[in-house]
Amino acid sequence: MIGGILLAGGASTRMGSPKQLIKWGDTTLIEWEINELTCAGIARPVVVLGNNSSEIINTISGLDCTVVINSQWEQGRSTSLRAGARALLEVIGGAARYESVVIQNVDQPTTASIIRALASERARTDAALVQPEYLDEQGLPHGGHPVVLQGQLINELQQVTEEGKGLRQLVKSYGSQRLNMSDEPIVKINLNTPDLVNDARLLFRFNNDSDCEVRA
Repeated sequence: MIGGILLAGGASTRMGSPKQLIKWGDTTLIEWEINELTCAGIARPVVVLGNNSSEIINTISGLDCTVVINSQWEQGRSTSLRAGARALLEVIGGAARYESVVIQNVDQPTTASIIRALASERARTDAALVQPEYLDEQGLPHGGHPVVLQGQLINELQQVTEEGKGLRQLVKSYGSQRLNMSDEPIVKINLNTPDLVNDARLLFRFNNDSDCEVRA
């Protein structure tokens, strides 16, 4: 079984409006991402909200996901990681039930096919963490997103801190297996400001070859 945590609790300060509700194809960014997680084989992904949670809940109320409100979202992303990890354990009753867990940020959209490839690589190698790798303009390798964890690490995910830089705390402890996706620019998207949105949209095919449909 594969679990999933979608971190969507930030203030979107640099974007100027909630990133979660950006128009994305025929829907909103957060709806589209929940749907891609579901299409990748993740049953009831955990969605961690914080700022603007009431408005966002109304938007995703018809989707099959577990919503968690992180009242401590202003204290950093690590608080949302901990809240998501706790929710996964409550939903299924123990980390041993999960083979892998996908960690995705709402401002770093991805596709079901990328998630499947990363989950398959983690299962094949039995690595603690797997993430995509891409080359920057200088040809230097970087880790992309999302990150897929071994299921047993949910317990340690509950202990991450801002001082330890959240998920990097686990990367530092266990290292990260990287899957070369240099031909897939989606893995380096980071939607921080409005000027990045249109270019990012062009990388996604919303109406053509996707095997996913938004399910209300």
